[in-house]
Amino acid sequence: MPARSRQVGLTIGVEVILRSRRRISKQLNERKSFEAHGVEEVEFFYSKLREIITSYRIGSSEIWNEDEAGIRIGPSKPRILHEGNISFSRVNFLTAFQDVYEAGFTRHNIMAAFEKTGLFPVDPAPVITKILHEQLRQQQPINPAYASLLPSETRFQVAADALNDIRQRYGPLMSSPSRENLRVLAKVNTESIAMASHSQGIVSDKNSRTQAYANRMKRGKIVRPRGEFITSSSMADITREYEELQAKQTRLQTRQEIRMHLKRVRGEMQKIREDYKVGKKQLVNGRVKTLNFKPWLEFTGRDVEFYTLEQSCDTLMRELKEPSKESFFYDTTKK
Repeated sequence: MPARSRQVGLTIGVEVILRSRRRISKQLNERKSFEAHGVEEVEFFYSKLREIITSYRIGSSEIWNEDEAGIRIGPSKPRILHEGNISFSRVNFLTAFQDVYEAGFTRHNIMAAFEKTGLFPVDPAPVITKILHEQLRQQQPINPAYASLLPSETRFQVAADALNDIRQRYGPLMSSPSRENLRVLAKVNTESIAMASHSQGIVSDKNSRTQAYANRMKRGKIVRPRGEFITSSSMADITREYEELQAKQTRLQTRQEIRMHLKRVRGEMQKIREDYKVGKKQLVNGRVKTLNFKPWLEFTGRDVEFYTLEQSCDTLMRELKEPSKESFFYDTTKK
């Protein structure tokens, strides 16, 4: 029997703890959702609050806090006291309660809290000022002292120049494994340059698209039903239309990114060709010779970079030329 009592007590204690944890997590979620709102939602809330208080003639004594994310308005629910022998009258009870109320909750504190939150009198200015201050704090730039800790933007190009200098000066003196290691380093450096330029392009393109999306006019999506009548659309049709629209937008965005990267790769290859046109004449074995493009690449040590870019260009072109998965048909009846 004592063991069973301990088990029942433990079960009740666990239920109490879980119930309190659920209540706290619910309050935290409500607070987070309230803090995520912007200035427009706060202004709309206070405008509705002003209309309700004015239309129903609600006083400050009929407003009190519900939780972190809301308030309650109106008379409170009647509460039943513990049963017992009440030997004092209604007037004596109200007098004693008024003394306790004034000792525990002063009017100054209550009104100060209402004025600070803008509930009574209704004024959204304090809350909006706090929201704007928080948004400004989040948008403040990074401390300039941290800029010295960031890597240099030209680190990849400096590494490529150093590799070319080592290859031209000490290439004939090195062994085959050393020259092979230099070629591996050149490949890694070329890939790093391509990835860095690609990531920078994606970030800049995403920022521009985000700004354009934020500046556009808000409008609703047009739902086109599959049936013959306007009222023949169901929830499944609307969901399918939305999924197809999202998939189409994803494909278009992917192709745009591939085209942007392909344009950048072609630009790098064109720069190498322009460098060849300027410096095609090189000093070889004490004689000035006009080299063709491939020998010039091998002589200057830029063959790995050019061939890597050429391979990337071919891969991107194959991705762009993939056949469309959308269904289509040919009409063979027309002549």
